[in-house]
Amino acid sequence: MLASPGISEDQMATSQSYIMGHDDRERRRLALQASVLRPITERFFEDAGIGAGMNVQEYDFSLWVPSWPASALNSRVMRVFVELFPKLTHANAGSRLHHWYRQAGFPAPRVSGNVLTDGAPDSRYYEWMVESLRAILPRAEQMGLVQPGEFDLDHIAEQLRAELLATESTAAGIIMMGAYSNKPASAPLEPAA
Repeated sequence: MLASPGISEDQMATSQSYIMGHDDRERRRLALQASVLRPITERFFEDAGIGAGMNVQEYDFSLWVPSWPASALNSRVMRVFVELFPKLTHANAGSRLHHWYRQAGFPAPRVSGNVLTDGAPDSRYYEWMVESLRAILPRAEQMGLVQPGEFDLDHIAEQLRAELLATESTAAGIIMMGAYSNKPASAPLEPAA
Protein backbone atom coordinates (compact mmCIF):
# COMPACT_ATOMS: atom_id res chain seq x y z
CA MET A 1 0.00 0.00 0.00
CA LEU A 2 1.36 3.43 -0.91
CA ALA A 3 1.16 6.13 1.74
CA SER A 4 -0.39 9.50 1.03
CA PRO A 5 1.63 12.62 1.78
CA GLY A 6 1.45 13.17 5.54
CA ILE A 7 -0.24 9.80 6.12
CA SER A 8 1.91 6.81 7.04
CA GLU A 9 1.24 3.31 5.73
CA ASP A 10 0.33 2.29 9.30
CA GLN A 11 -2.29 5.04 9.48
CA MET A 12 -3.73 4.06 6.11
CA ALA A 13 -4.11 0.47 7.29
CA THR A 14 -6.17 1.39 10.35
CA SER A 15 -9.95 1.44 10.39
CA GLN A 16 -9.91 5.15 11.26
CA SER A 17 -8.39 5.95 7.86
CA TYR A 18 -11.43 4.58 5.99
CA ILE A 19 -13.71 7.61 5.89
CA MET A 20 -16.77 5.83 4.52
CA GLY A 21 -17.69 4.16 7.83
CA HIS A 22 -17.91 0.71 9.38
CA ASP A 23 -21.58 0.00 10.05
CA ASP A 24 -24.67 -1.62 8.52
CA ARG A 25 -25.42 1.46 6.42
CA GLU A 26 -21.92 1.33 4.92
CA ARG A 27 -22.38 -2.35 4.13
CA ARG A 28 -25.63 -1.44 2.32
CA ARG A 29 -23.80 1.30 0.40
CA LEU A 30 -21.13 -1.19 -0.59
CA ALA A 31 -23.81 -3.62 -1.82
CA LEU A 32 -25.33 -0.83 -3.94
CA GLN A 33 -21.88 0.05 -5.23
CA ALA A 34 -21.25 -3.57 -6.18
CA SER A 35 -24.52 -3.74 -8.14
CA VAL A 36 -23.68 -0.53 -10.04
CA LEU A 37 -20.05 -1.44 -10.77
CA ARG A 38 -20.49 -5.17 -11.50
CA PRO A 39 -20.98 -4.86 -15.31
CA ILE A 40 -17.98 -2.56 -15.72
CA THR A 41 -15.80 -4.70 -13.48
CA GLU A 42 -16.75 -7.95 -15.19
CA ARG A 43 -16.07 -6.50 -18.65
CA PHE A 44 -12.72 -5.10 -17.50
CA PHE A 45 -11.68 -8.41 -15.89
CA GLU A 46 -12.72 -10.37 -18.98
CA ASP A 47 -10.71 -8.06 -21.25
CA ALA A 48 -7.69 -8.42 -18.97
CA GLY A 49 -7.97 -12.15 -18.41
CA ILE A 50 -8.09 -11.49 -14.68
CA GLY A 51 -9.44 -14.15 -12.33
CA ALA A 52 -11.55 -13.93 -9.20
CA GLY A 53 -10.14 -12.08 -6.19
CA MET A 54 -7.93 -9.61 -8.08
CA ASN A 55 -8.69 -5.94 -7.39
CA VAL A 56 -7.27 -3.44 -9.84
CA GLN A 57 -9.86 -0.67 -10.15
CA GLU A 58 -9.87 2.71 -8.49
CA TYR A 59 -11.93 5.87 -8.61
CA ASP A 60 -10.60 9.13 -9.88
CA PHE A 61 -12.20 11.94 -7.89
CA SER A 62 -9.96 14.63 -9.37
CA LEU A 63 -12.75 15.42 -11.83
CA TRP A 64 -16.23 14.35 -12.81
CA VAL A 65 -18.36 14.40 -15.94
CA PRO A 66 -21.33 16.73 -15.44
CA SER A 67 -24.81 15.77 -16.51
CA TRP A 68 -26.53 17.42 -19.44
CA PRO A 69 -28.78 19.25 -19.07
CA ALA A 70 -27.14 20.31 -15.86
CA SER A 71 -28.66 19.26 -12.56
CA ALA A 72 -28.06 21.63 -9.67
CA LEU A 73 -28.60 18.94 -7.05
CA ASN A 74 -26.44 16.37 -8.82
CA SER A 75 -23.68 18.94 -9.37
CA ARG A 76 -23.70 19.91 -5.70
CA VAL A 77 -23.45 16.27 -4.57
CA MET A 78 -20.54 15.62 -6.95
CA ARG A 79 -18.71 18.77 -5.81
CA VAL A 80 -18.71 17.40 -2.25
CA PHE A 81 -16.78 14.32 -3.42
CA VAL A 82 -14.42 16.23 -5.70
CA GLU A 83 -13.63 18.81 -3.00
CA LEU A 84 -13.33 16.33 -0.10
CA PHE A 85 -11.18 13.51 -1.44
CA PRO A 86 -8.16 15.63 -2.47
CA LYS A 87 -7.99 16.86 1.12
CA LEU A 88 -7.88 13.30 2.52
CA THR A 89 -6.13 11.00 0.08
CA HIS A 90 -5.04 10.56 -3.52
CA ALA A 91 -8.21 11.79 -5.21
CA ASN A 92 -6.66 10.88 -8.53
CA ALA A 93 -5.74 7.32 -7.52
CA GLY A 94 -7.22 5.98 -10.75
CA SER A 95 -4.96 8.22 -12.82
CA ARG A 96 -1.96 7.07 -10.78
CA LEU A 97 -2.44 3.36 -11.46
CA HIS A 98 0.04 3.23 -14.35
CA HIS A 99 2.72 4.95 -12.30
CA TRP A 100 2.08 2.76 -9.26
CA TYR A 101 2.26 -0.43 -11.33
CA ARG A 102 5.60 0.68 -12.80
CA GLN A 103 6.93 1.68 -9.37
CA ALA A 104 5.99 -1.79 -8.10
CA GLY A 105 8.05 -3.37 -10.89
CA PHE A 106 5.25 -4.53 -13.18
CA PRO A 107 5.46 -4.14 -16.96
CA ALA A 108 3.54 -1.13 -18.30
CA PRO A 109 -0.12 -1.87 -17.60
CA ARG A 110 -3.14 -1.49 -19.81
CA VAL A 111 -5.22 1.32 -18.33
CA SER A 112 -8.81 2.17 -19.14
CA GLY A 113 -11.46 4.43 -17.72
CA ASN A 114 -15.23 4.27 -17.56
CA VAL A 115 -17.57 7.10 -16.68
CA LEU A 116 -20.14 5.87 -14.17
CA THR A 117 -23.46 7.50 -14.99
CA ASP A 118 -27.07 6.44 -15.30
CA GLY A 119 -30.46 8.02 -15.86
CA ALA A 120 -32.86 5.09 -15.87
CA PRO A 121 -35.88 5.44 -13.58
CA ASP A 122 -35.13 2.15 -11.83
CA SER A 123 -31.38 2.73 -11.48
CA ARG A 124 -29.72 1.98 -8.15
CA TYR A 125 -27.20 4.71 -8.96
CA TYR A 126 -29.28 7.35 -7.15
CA GLU A 127 -29.33 5.42 -3.88
CA TRP A 128 -25.66 4.51 -4.21
CA MET A 129 -24.70 8.17 -4.66
CA VAL A 130 -26.76 9.19 -1.64
CA GLU A 131 -25.43 6.40 0.58
CA SER A 132 -21.90 7.36 -0.46
CA LEU A 133 -22.69 10.98 0.37
CA ARG A 134 -24.14 9.92 3.72
CA ALA A 135 -20.91 8.07 4.51
CA ILE A 136 -18.66 11.07 3.88
CA LEU A 137 -21.02 13.81 5.07
CA PRO A 138 -19.73 13.99 8.68
CA ARG A 139 -16.18 14.52 7.43
CA ALA A 140 -17.33 17.02 4.77
CA GLU A 141 -19.26 19.00 7.41
CA GLN A 142 -16.27 18.88 9.78
CA MET A 143 -14.07 20.32 7.01
CA GLY A 144 -16.60 23.06 6.17
CA LEU A 145 -17.42 21.74 2.69
CA VAL A 146 -21.08 21.16 3.56
CA GLN A 147 -23.38 23.08 5.88
CA PRO A 148 -25.19 21.00 8.53
CA GLY A 149 -28.66 20.17 7.22
CA GLU A 150 -27.79 21.13 3.64
CA PHE A 151 -28.91 17.72 2.35
CA ASP A 152 -32.13 15.91 3.27
CA LEU A 153 -30.64 12.44 3.16
CA ASP A 154 -33.99 10.72 3.66
CA HIS A 155 -35.37 12.21 0.44
CA ILE A 156 -32.42 13.23 -1.74
CA ALA A 157 -32.33 10.01 -3.81
CA GLU A 158 -35.92 10.55 -4.92
CA GLN A 159 -35.30 14.29 -5.44
CA LEU A 160 -32.30 13.50 -7.58
CA ARG A 161 -34.19 10.83 -9.57
CA ALA A 162 -37.14 13.21 -10.13
CA GLU A 163 -34.91 16.12 -11.18
CA LEU A 164 -32.95 14.01 -13.65
CA LEU A 165 -36.01 12.30 -15.12
CA ALA A 166 -37.82 15.64 -15.50
CA THR A 167 -34.87 17.12 -17.42
CA GLU A 168 -34.14 13.89 -19.33
CA SER A 169 -30.63 13.96 -17.94
CA THR A 170 -28.28 11.46 -16.32
CA ALA A 171 -26.55 11.45 -12.97
CA ALA A 172 -23.15 13.07 -13.23
CA GLY A 173 -20.43 10.54 -13.66
CA ILE A 174 -17.34 9.73 -11.71
CA ILE A 175 -14.50 7.99 -13.43
CA MET A 176 -13.55 4.41 -12.60
CA MET A 177 -10.05 3.60 -13.78
CA GLY A 178 -8.74 0.08 -14.20
CA ALA A 179 -5.28 -1.28 -14.87
CA TYR A 180 -3.74 -4.66 -15.44
CA SER A 181 -0.32 -5.91 -16.38
CA ASN A 182 0.92 -9.33 -17.35
CA LYS A 183 4.27 -10.26 -15.87
CA PRO A 184 5.94 -13.10 -17.74
CA ALA A 185 6.12 -16.16 -15.46
CA SER A 186 9.90 -16.29 -15.74
CA ALA A 187 10.47 -12.58 -15.04
CA PRO A 188 11.24 -11.48 -11.48
CA LEU A 189 9.21 -8.61 -10.08
CA GLU A 190 11.58 -5.68 -9.61
CA PRO A 191 10.66 -2.12 -8.71
CA ALA A 192 11.25 0.49 -11.40
CA ALA A 193 14.33 2.65 -10.97
